[in-house]
Amino acid sequence: MNKILWLLLLWTTTAVAAPILVNEYRLLPNFTPMMQCDNCRSFTAQNGVLQAKGTGHLWTKDVAYDVSDGTSKVVVEASVQLHTTEIKGATVGAVLSIGFSENMKAWHPTDKMQDALTFNITCDENAQEHTIVRTQMYRKPVGRSRYILPANQWEKIKIVLSAKELVAYGSDNVELVKVDLSDVEFPKKGYVGILTSGFSRAPFDIKELKISKE
Repeated sequence: MNKILWLLLLWTTTAVAAPILVNEYRLLPNFTPMMQCDNCRSFTAQNGVLQAKGTGHLWTKDVAYDVSDGTSKVVVEASVQLHTTEIKGATVGAVLSIGFSENMKAWHPTDKMQDALTFNITCDENAQEHTIVRTQMYRKPVGRSRYILPANQWEKIKIVLSAKELVAYGSDNVELVKVDLSDVEFPKKGYVGILTSGFSRAPFDIKELKISKE
């Protein structure tokens, strides 16, 4: 066999057979706090503003909360802007998801290893769910309300999490949802994430993200 052809065949075979890391997290540049993403194409950061669209998981690089002692609280605050888009003549709105996880497992419809507790809110009044809190990332609802955020404008979000409850507030300190977690299994220590599932094709923006203890 021609030597060049043999080398080409070997290179092609090796390239096809090479393993692919699907859950490798990489640091996302140009955003504070320091965060890591698995599908960085879904997240772009410029001038301190993060835009999320598509499917991806963006987690703090380091452990960001610990409420395992039963008395501590973690507070997540940010300014967010949820956009709308037209799909087949219909207007759909973005869904913002904030997660609390220990294992940072990526969403998969058949893999049920995700441990994340998530707060989700949309700007779409026609959506099936408006504000909803779930365990196992998107699987099990544990609390909901009918609040939505105004579309295409900056709004404040504040989430206070303890071992016993999650309370979320909007602008002007309006209580969006309050969920009793006393009998709910969720990670009491772990990473805080910004998640986008691809269920909605509209993007959202987030800036001034702050994670603190209360």
